[in-house]
Amino acid sequence: MCAGKFVRRVAVCACALLSMVVFSLSAPADTIPVTLAGANVVYEDIVESSHAGDPEPLFGSPSVVGDSLVFYPTGFYAQSGASGGVDLTDGLLKFRLKATSGFGITSLQFSDFGGYSLAGTAGATGIVQVSTPAVIEITKVDGVALASSILVSPTRTYTNLAPSGPTSGQDSLANYPPFSLVSNDWTTTLTFDIAGALAAKGISGMATELNYTMDDILAAMTSQGAVASIDKKRVAVDPTVQPVPEPAALALAFAASALGLAFVRRRVS
Repeated sequence: MCAGKFVRRVAVCACALLSMVVFSLSAPADTIPVTLAGANVVYEDIVESSHAGDPEPLFGSPSVVGDSLVFYPTGFYAQSGASGGVDLTDGLLKFRLKATSGFGITSLQFSDFGGYSLAGTAGATGIVQVSTPAVIEITKVDGVALASSILVSPTRTYTNLAPSGPTSGQDSLANYPPFSLVSNDWTTTLTFDIAGALAAKGISGMATELNYTMDDILAAMTSQGAVASIDKKRVAVDPTVQPVPEPAALALAFAASALGLAFVRRRVS
């Protein structure tokens, strides 16, 4: 692995590969905050750090396309060799998202894309895993600060990875014939229903400010005789933004509804 990379290599039996690993985590050091403006949103205080001692930046320099925040990592990977062991790369990403005047945020999608490879002798264990614990805090609705922020958890979907826990997906040599050489792309998608979270709390209006926090973790784990590697090639944050209804439009909609109701009552009578 590259210099400065945190790795604790351990000899483990295949049946207890994960449970016997202990990581000595160092205090994360944040990168310099970055603020970027999109078409209808502003990303403020974009920072990343690593709990596993990996050199930042792991995600790479952020950019904005339309309203989407995009990263193209070049050194975000984990790999474990044929002597057996575990390699973990952990990138902590944070930012504040604000809708510009006249707009609200109804949902947000986070997507990871990368590749992985697995190979090993008969009976050897090789596993690659992606973990994405994440949460959104809604802090403002229609520009007004909430007395208590609302937490939103995502739903997750995977391509070429099987769910292996509440926040993770993985692939393993156990899914293939002995002596297989496996090479696949992978994707992980997190979807946050922000409008649904507000509705569930009985709050009308649209979210206009939120905080995003996540750990984006890659892991490669092997017993003796197997190799495993996984990397991240693209990361994107895609908010869904809609215009906030103007008071006049709301009044017109209410008047039209009342007129329709009056017409129905007149026909009934």
